[in-house]
Order: sequence, then C-alpha cells, then structure tokens
Amino acid sequence: MIVNDEGRAEGPRDARSPAAPSVAATSQSAIAHLVGQDVRVLQFGCGAAAVAEALAARGCRVVAVESERSDAALTAAFAEHVVLADPEALDYFDRIEGGAFDVILFVDFLEIASRPDVVLERATTFLNGGGAAVVALRNQASAAVRRALLTGSSPFQRRRAPYRRRALFTLETARELLAAAGLAITHVDRIEVDSPDGAAESESLPAALEQWLSSQPEAHTYQFVFRCVPAPLQRAERHPDAMARPAGPPEDPVARLQAQTLIELDARIRELQELLQSERQAMQSEKARLQGERVAIESKLREVQEDKQRLHALAQRQAALIRVYEQSRAVKVAGTIRRAEAMILRAEATILHAIRSRGQ
Repeated sequence: MIVNDEGRAEGPRDARSPAAPSVAATSQSAIAHLVGQDVRVLQFGCGAAAVAEALAARGCRVVAVESERSDAALTAAFAEHVVLADPEALDYFDRIEGGAFDVILFVDFLEIASRPDVVLERATTFLNGGGAAVVALRNQASAAVRRALLTGSSPFQRRRAPYRRRALFTLETARELLAAAGLAITHVDRIEVDSPDGAAESESLPAALEQWLSSQPEAHTYQFVFRCVPAPLQRAERHPDAMARPAGPPEDPVARLQAQTLIELDARIRELQELLQSERQAMQSEKARLQGERVAIESKLREVQEDKQRLHALAQRQAALIRVYEQSRAVKVAGTIRRAEAMILRAEATILHAIRSRGQ
C-alpha cells in the first residue's frame, strides 16, 4: 500500500499491477510514478532491473549504475548504458555517460554506499536545470527491522552480497541526508505493509514487546520514496570544492540512529525484564504455596493410610484371638460341663416324673 505525504492511502499507480501487489511491485509503482514519463533517468540501484524495466515501459531513457555484476547484466536489457560500481568507492562517477539528466534515481543504493551523503550530492551535479531526484530508502524504524535486530537475524535480503555495508534510515535521518545534499523534498510516499514480516521472530519475543514494536511511529512503513528538487540557496552556501576536499570523519547518522534505537529498546527491554522478574517471583511464590499444600495433603494421606493399616492389623489380631479362644482346652471343658449339667437336669426331671406317676 502507498501512503502519500498527506496521509492518504493510494493503490498501485501502474495499471498492470495486480489487485494485491507485493511490496516490491508497490514500491516500483510509486517510484515510476514519481519519476514520470519520457524523461532521461540516471538510476543508481542494487538489483533494480525491475525498476529500469518499468521506466523503459513508460518511455524513459535510462543510464544505470549497478553494484552487482549479475544485476548489471539484467539491467542492461532496459538501459542505454550500465556502469558497474563499487559502492565503497566513488570512481564510477567518471564513467557515467549521457550528459545531464531529468531525474536521478536511487533504489537500494545509498543503503550500501560508504558515504551516502557524498554520493547523493555528487549525483545531483548530473541534473539539468529543471531536474529532480527520486530517492527510495528503507525504513530503519519499521517493526520488521527492529524485530530482526532484537532476534539476531538480518533485516536485509539474503541474496545480496554479504560483505556489503548496510545502512537504513528513519524519516528524520532521511530528511537530514537529503537536506545535506542540497535537496528540498516536494513529495513523500510511504510503502506500507499491512502486517510487518517476521512472524517466526515474533514468536520468540514477549507479547508486550511485540505490541510496543507494532505501535511505534512508522512501524508499518517498509520504505520511503522521496521526490526532491535542488535547493539553490542551500547549494550556494556550500563550499564550491566541498566534494574535492577530504572531510574529517563525519558523524554517521545511521550509527547515531542505531545507537538511539538500541538505547530506547534497551530501556524498554529492562522495563519488560523487571516486569517479567516480578511476575516470575509471584509465580514462584504461588508455586511454593501450592507445593506446601501438596506436601501437607500427602502427609495427611500417609497418616490415613497408616491408620488404615493399623486398623487392619488390629482386626486380624482380634480374629486370631477369637480363633485361639474357641480352640483352647478350657473352652472345651466348659462345654463338657455345660452338657453334663444339661443331662443331669433332664435325668432329674425324668425321676420326678416317675415318682409322681407311682404316687398316683
């Protein structure tokens, strides 16, 4: 999705784009629209053959500067001339042919340049009198980039050469870079994603931290696309041989931004760690309480089991005593005596009955 500098969402401007384009297709559409039609373009790119193709389809005549040999071969199909450049050096400017251009375009190039400010300012010298610059810059403050840094993974495409220096920009540092090059911003498009990528990484982050990442300004912005024009007053104030004179080590705005971002994230992480520690202590206390209750219950169960065993033993003993009692000699003698007494009583009754019979 494209969001312009007035905050309005716009669909892809290229009629050939699908209804739900990828982020790359949306970015190419925004870039092509800001470049225009039937203009001469000096394109600085890293794997930007698709952009060159889109511009050629709009009647643009492209001279391209590419950082990778394989990408240069692809871009050559849509460009009048291709210069293979080392982004760590500046010697490729002497090999750019074609005179003045209507538009200078940067796509994923300033991010790998050792001195993006110098590259941008030197490139503006190739603009004609009414020319403009279109600069596409990846967003350092996106949730996807911050999430990748926190989880230790790379926020960059893995197909790029691993040795390339990588730099990203926030809206603020991008504006500072363009202003330092003597460019005045006339329009900004934001290439947004509805759901920032990194679902796998987000599973390893606390929910509170993930919510904080998604709620930050520009969290859903994948890329900024600026259209700029030279600001004569700003450029006149610069020293005429500023490009030739070696400058002292400048403050790296990307490093400063990264340090600031890391400080903010570190503070937030410490806050979340304290919260997690408090919750962990509460859970440990609850666990200790439940374990105490479990021990007490198990103790009661053991006591009940022991009482049951004692009662069973007592019952068995009582039954044994009864059996012994019934089988003892004394019991047998007492039984005999009781039987004899019964016989005597019956005999007495018989004698008495006989005496009474005789008397009658």
